[in-house]
This record gives sequence, structure tokens and C-alpha cells, in this order.
Amino acid sequence: GANVDFYIYDISTPTVPTYLGSLDTHSDIHDVLIYGNYAYVATKANSDELMVIDISTKTSPVVVGNYNASGSADGTFLAREGTTIYLGRKQSSDPELYALDISDPLHPTELGSVHYGSTLSELVADASIVYAATSSGSEELAVFDVSDPAMMSQIGALNLPASQIGHSIALQDTLLAIGRDDGDEQELVLIDVSTPSSPVYVAGVDVTEEVSGIAFENASFIHISTDTTDGAYQRYQISDPVNPTLDSSFDLDAEGKGIFFNGVYAFVATEDNASELKIVGQGSTPSDFVREGNFTSQAFDAGSDVSWDSIEWTLSGTGSVSFRIRTADSEDNLQTATWVGSDGTAQSTYTVWGQSVLTDPEATGQRWFQWKALLMGDGSTTPVLEDINVRYSQ
Repeated sequence: GANVDFYIYDISTPTVPTYLGSLDTHSDIHDVLIYGNYAYVATKANSDELMVIDISTKTSPVVVGNYNASGSADGTFLAREGTTIYLGRKQSSDPELYALDISDPLHPTELGSVHYGSTLSELVADASIVYAATSSGSEELAVFDVSDPAMMSQIGALNLPASQIGHSIALQDTLLAIGRDDGDEQELVLIDVSTPSSPVYVAGVDVTEEVSGIAFENASFIHISTDTTDGAYQRYQISDPVNPTLDSSFDLDAEGKGIFFNGVYAFVATEDNASELKIVGQGSTPSDFVREGNFTSQAFDAGSDVSWDSIEWTLSGTGSVSFRIRTADSEDNLQTATWVGSDGTAQSTYTVWGQSVLTDPEATGQRWFQWKALLMGDGSTTPVLEDINVRYSQ
């Protein structure tokens, strides 16, 4: 829109990211790829599906080049191999995959392109191969031979269980991960690409939400961001790829988008208007406390539909606590009910002792009840939730 849309932060101290500079590209940005002193940006602009931003002076980034692909389809995602950048685009009658020479960063030139017929949501390049998560319900993974960029061609594909489209993709050695739309099953899928032209399904995980971003932590763990506020960040153990297991999760209070892991911290882009970038990680030393955490209560059965009246608690230590609640007519429905705060929506929390309770107007009922505490500290000290009372009446 009319706001600044490209930002640069110093994350040398990840717990205190420092603003350096920004730029208004006058377009929606879908992806950013850094190479040398330049940021290559995939955008929605019809005349600038690829923008080149000089970031050598971090406090004053400036657009210095662009590439205008044929037609008006948005640029979606970028991947790089050497001095070749691959640009993916939304579905159109024009090519959805471009190979661009960036030997001269100020003047990207086309080496070749290929028409696929569906949106290429996200790309990853590996030598002479480009893997793409796609919007096709019959081949969510597409594989392209790019050994000769002027003659790029599709050489493989995989149709995953169910029909959710592909959103995100990441590669570790010969293990590929695809994140998919929210659907009936397997929003996170692991694939063996030892033979790129014949990818093989390995395992799937029912995350229950769209997997918007994926980042590997070597061959042992995988980090994902999802479009739910409850557990938007998740980490899976994949030492045995056939049996991926949830290792940990974190409530970001906002939908997660892209994710990057630097070996210690996970950096997650979110839809939180007050915190578009969230950094997840443990304290710098074993004696430190995590700065944020949450605790979810057991489900409580009131025996019948009741009126939930107020919420009270006792807090000690140093820090703050806030709460969200959810209700339902059954324990099963409670598991999928929406967490809400003081205004009855997921955008608020309970922060005032004795505050009146306002439940979700879309809840299936009021018999079953559950609360979640969100605790915030400074890293060296921690808040302690001693007790909580939620009053109700018949």
C-alpha cells in the first residue's frame, strides 16, 4: 500500500533487533533474497516483478534495477544458484518460471523461461534442479531441469495425499519438505528427492493449519510457521524422517508467514501489527529464562451450560501475565474452539484482575471451559502464576 514495505534490522543481538533503514517500493513484496550488497525482491508490481535494491548502505537502501516479466502475473518467490536467479510467478498464460542472469545486478537479463500452468508458490534451487511448491491439486511438487536455462523443462512431479495446494518448500540434502494449505490431512510433507525426476513420498504430518514457512535445522529438526495464532511456530524432530514428531511449539499471538533459522534463533514474519517480526529462541546461557511462554490449563466441565462471569489470579516474581479463554458444548469441540480475550475476539487478552469474562459469540456452548496464560519476562527474571480463579453462575 502507501506504507514503507522494505525494512533492514541489525540482529547481531537477536533479543534486541535494531532498526537501520527502510524503503517504500510502492508494491506488495512477496519474497526477499540477499546476495552480496543487493536485495532481490519479488513483487506484485506489473512492471517490476523483480526489483533490485542496493543495501550496501544499510540506513539508505535504494532501488537500482528491475526485471519486467511478460504479462501481469505477480512475482511470488526467488531462488538462486550462482549468478542465476529463478523467479516464480502466479498462474497465467505467460511463463511462471524465469531464469535471470544477475552478473550485472543493475540489469538482470532473461536466460530462459517455462510455462507451467499453475502458481509456483515457493522455489528452492539445487545445482541444476529447481523444486517448486505449486497451486496444482494434482502435483503439489514440480521439478524442473535448469541445467540449460535457455531450455528449462519439467522433469518430475509428485501428487501428495488429499488436494491441498503447496505453499512453502525447503531442502536439506536429499530431503525435501513442503508446506500446504489447511485441509483434511498432511499440511507438512517430507519427500525423498535422491532421484529428482522421481520424488518419493516419505511421511506427512497433520498440522491442522496452513504451513506458511519452513526452515531446516540440519537433518535433525524442521521449523515451521503456520497461519494460526495458537502454535504459529512449531519445531519437529525428523531424525527418523518416516516418523516426524512434534518437539515444541510456541504461540505467537498472530499468524506466522515466512520463517528463517540461523542455527540458534527462528525469525518469523507475522501478521501482528505491533510485532511483524518475532524471534524465537532460548536464553543465551543455561541460567537465563525464556522471555515469553504460555501455559494451557486442563479442560473444565461445568456440568451444563453456565454463565462465565470473571477471571482472577495471583502473580509473583517479575514480569506480566495475560489470558485467553475458550468455551464449547463438548470436550471435543473445545479442542478446536477459538481462544478469545476481553472483547470476545482473538485480538485481545485479559490483563485486569477481576475482569468480566466475554466469551466467543460463535462458540458452540458454555459448558466446557479452558484458559491459557501468556507470560512475559525480561530474560533474567520471570513471572510466576500462583493460582487462577474463574467464576461462573448457573
